[in-house]
Amino acid sequence: MSAAIIERLRETLDGLLPEAQAASILFAALARWGPRIPTDEIELAQFVRGALRDELSDRLEQKPLAPVLAELEAVLATAGAPTADHEIPIDVEIEPRWRDEISTKAMRSIEGPVPVLVIAASTAFALRLRLALGEAMIDVEARADLAGVERALRSSPALTVIDARDPSGIPIDRLADVLAHATGTTTIVWGSDTPYGKRIVDASEGRGAAFAGLASTEGIGPIFDLVTSRRS
Repeated sequence: MSAAIIERLRETLDGLLPEAQAASILFAALARWGPRIPTDEIELAQFVRGALRDELSDRLEQKPLAPVLAELEAVLATAGAPTADHEIPIDVEIEPRWRDEISTKAMRSIEGPVPVLVIAASTAFALRLRLALGEAMIDVEARADLAGVERALRSSPALTVIDARDPSGIPIDRLADVLAHATGTTTIVWGSDTPYGKRIVDASEGRGAAFAGLASTEGIGPIFDLVTSRRS
């Protein structure tokens, strides 16, 4: 139920704000809420009236806040209604929609959701990203082990995000080796301003690779732009 309501909150924000801004605000609000998503009507209300309201207040300088909050409250009013919600399987392997496509460094247009691999100790970042951008835009797979990362990379995800704020237990040198040879994906280090983030960026440069660094304070705007640029 909660994932379906958050999806409706995202759609509502999309209708009121530029899509990139809506995604960034929702992602930041979910991060502000905590490592998991709201799970019931009470938590959804607390999320909207707390973390989400705070993010909107911080970011909407030129737009009146009350009408936006009223629209979100209208979504909350339906939280108890039956939905066709389902679990989001981001912590299990998902058959990629374009597994047979030839790997290439050239940017290629993708029809349908853009495959994204998240490497982190938990699925928290992947879940927030999936909810903020929506399943029509991205197909997220989260991995915390080297064997899982290697399997996921065989399908050449368009984008690989290393969450340096929640690092997996994979040794940095081994992870850098694998990703340096993954020619079909663009790698971003989220939280490149952290000690772990700096080490993985340095390790990539030592291997002649180019992992793009992104400080978490910058928000997911650059990730949103990369995803949208790959869609046909």
